[in-house]
Amino acid sequence: MMRVILFSLFLTTTFVSAYEFLYPVAYSKQREKTNVYVLYQKSTNHVELWIMDEETGIASKGLLSSYTPAGLQLLPNKSGFSFIDNGRIRIKTFAKRSPKSIDIYEPVYHINVIHWLDDKRFYMSAKKNGSFCIFQLDQQGIIDFILEELDVDYMYPQKKGDDLFYIERTVEHGFKRERVTHRVVRTIYPVVERKLPVLSENDTCESEIVLDDFINSDFSPKQIMPTEKECIVDFKSSAIAFLHMVSDTQGFLLEHPTDVDRRDKLIPFNYYEIKKGDDGWECNELFQFSVPAHIILHKSYARLYESMLPLLPKYKDGFIYFMDCSILRSLGDLSSVALAKEEVGPDIQGVNLDLFSYDLKTGDVSQKSFSKNGQLLFSPLFVGDVVFYGGIVNYDDRVEPAMWINDDGFVCIKLPSCQVN
Repeated sequence: MMRVILFSLFLTTTFVSAYEFLYPVAYSKQREKTNVYVLYQKSTNHVELWIMDEETGIASKGLLSSYTPAGLQLLPNKSGFSFIDNGRIRIKTFAKRSPKSIDIYEPVYHINVIHWLDDKRFYMSAKKNGSFCIFQLDQQGIIDFILEELDVDYMYPQKKGDDLFYIERTVEHGFKRERVTHRVVRTIYPVVERKLPVLSENDTCESEIVLDDFINSDFSPKQIMPTEKECIVDFKSSAIAFLHMVSDTQGFLLEHPTDVDRRDKLIPFNYYEIKKGDDGWECNELFQFSVPAHIILHKSYARLYESMLPLLPKYKDGFIYFMDCSILRSLGDLSSVALAKEEVGPDIQGVNLDLFSYDLKTGDVSQKSFSKNGQLLFSPLFVGDVVFYGGIVNYDDRVEPAMWINDDGFVCIKLPSCQVN
């Protein structure tokens, strides 16, 4: 048996991928032109960013191939995007040719997706001294510790209004084994106040005034632990991950197995909604879904570099779009992985991964894609009233997702899509 660690994203490996993946991660609009940001994974250690014109399909590289982008996030002012490159946070603005790095002078590692507060500041979860903590940083690399504690992991932070939501994972060391518990917690997002210099584009550190401002500035890390915490839902020993709050009263998360056998072909997940009602917070299981184990296990030669990130369900206007092995849906038994193994047999190539939607009002599930021949489709992205998604790359423009060079010598990308409910 092996322990599943789904919250450690962007792991590295030396294996060569059996698949090449192509999937959307973000989009932006500039001068009435829609650009879709697409990750092209040539192998588990070679990932490229391409920017596709939604109307023409013509694509160009968004970064040099020397970068390995993951966790891409658009900046709040839409002037560029941030990404994680082999453990370093980088920012690429459209006005600059090369991205800049945010240097963090603290022993912080295993950085997960960052969340922008404004154009200068962001918060994130990352490891320090063996535990996941929650930090706030700015583009100068100045760091403040919001939540930090030994043997406690603070993960998947979500700021909504004045509130900070997160998953708290506690490890209690016993005589023969350790006990791990999970719960969803709400607290007040602390206010960080610093005296920092404000530089214009013409200012340099050679200026006596600017240098004096730097000398008198406060760059030292601060500990700003919140004083009050409220446990919203206690999952006890059940493992949960990827908290996503759509408001300060509603959110979603997934439950995953704590251990996976190396022989398992599929990994099952349960998806939950947490919602604040008149009598307090409620937690309800919405649906189950399964994904092929070999595309997320870190020792697999065919895994996704971004791990579970492209496989997460996405919320849109009362519907949740998610990926699932369609063979399980057709068998009518969503919880029986053993049945799936028996029907599929040892060859996982027979499993298709398709797009489904779940109606929060009615509980109805609708299948949106109908793949064939072991195609794996994932990473839904909403662009207006259209859902784009990706999967295993095809080099025939008649089969999506596809990537090819047209007669004029331009790289073209075509992604599968469907209409939003």
